[in-house]
Amino acid sequence: MRAIHDVRRWKDNRATSKCKKNQASGLATRSLFTLGFGKSVSQPSSAHMGTCALPWPGLLRVKDLRIDHYMSRTSATGGAPSRQTSAVQLFPSEAGTLWQDLSSKQRRAVLRREETLHVWKISRPTDAICASNCESTVPVNRAADPRPCSESDVLYAFNKFQVVINRPMPKA
Repeated sequence: MRAIHDVRRWKDNRATSKCKKNQASGLATRSLFTLGFGKSVSQPSSAHMGTCALPWPGLLRVKDLRIDHYMSRTSATGGAPSRQTSAVQLFPSEAGTLWQDLSSKQRRAVLRREETLHVWKISRPTDAICASNCESTVPVNRAADPRPCSESDVLYAFNKFQVVINRPMPKA
């Protein structure tokens, strides 16, 4: 391959008479077939193993009351340092500057930095919180509810996360 994921030469090679002769005799490059190039190699279906891969459920607000309280009282999109802290780090010459004093370009820079520093993300459509480096799917038993991925479970050991989920609800 000349570049990553460039399969042009592989496809040209598969069309040669030598390669077709090897295909007819049963020789196959299984590693490329398992990646989805050409015929797929038969693998045992997940139905036989009793498990399947489902999208990660995250830390659900219906399973943990603390998650529910945190999601209901915050408008944040995840766990990151405060915008003021990020602004001071990005623009040290303007250390005493407040959010409203920043230009729109500076505000966008602070918001981009905030997104890159998220340790966890709040997913309001799914009513869940997940780690920013969360796995996309988790293996589960067909009869059981899916559990959060290991990265999301580790959030409970993270001190900053414990502080925000254990903070009491403010009085009305």
